[in-house]
Amino acid sequence: MQHKIFGKHSLQNHHFSLKEKREIIPWLHNLAPWTHAITLTLRRYSINSKIPITQEIAVDAIRHYICLIDVGCYKHNARRKGLYVPSLVTLDWGSYGNHPHVHICLAKPNEMSFDDFASLAEESARKTYWIDHQIRIEHYKNEGWIRYIVDHGIDNLLLQYCRPCSAKN
Repeated sequence: MQHKIFGKHSLQNHHFSLKEKREIIPWLHNLAPWTHAITLTLRRYSINSKIPITQEIAVDAIRHYICLIDVGCYKHNARRKGLYVPSLVTLDWGSYGNHPHVHICLAKPNEMSFDDFASLAEESARKTYWIDHQIRIEHYKNEGWIRYIVDHGIDNLLLQYCRPCSAKN
């Protein structure tokens, strides 16, 4: 299967060398004019039924979160018009496999202020069931955030949510 960003490469089965990691950091940094660096902690279990979170549930929660942000920025015709907020997403389970959390880079639309977009990102997190109360939203300052993501597991990059700027954005 060929992916529009990484070509034929699947990050899930590829172990990056140190040189490859160094080369991919500036490339990821230049995919979009990133404005927000976000960390979201996911619930380990559902509140009522105590169902444990799985990879599939976590990815679906991230899909819902990203969709809420797209709709918040571009209203309900975002998908039809091909509009989306550029994003870069990794899903990490922590060193012991029991601390699910997401690292995200987002690029706000030009017409939104940093604070308005941060409020939308926080509101979207609160509306997403599997996202827990730990929500951290900061300015994306430089490629150090991407270096942090890459150093803690580039193979956790969710390709379906790595969306560069498009001509429509």
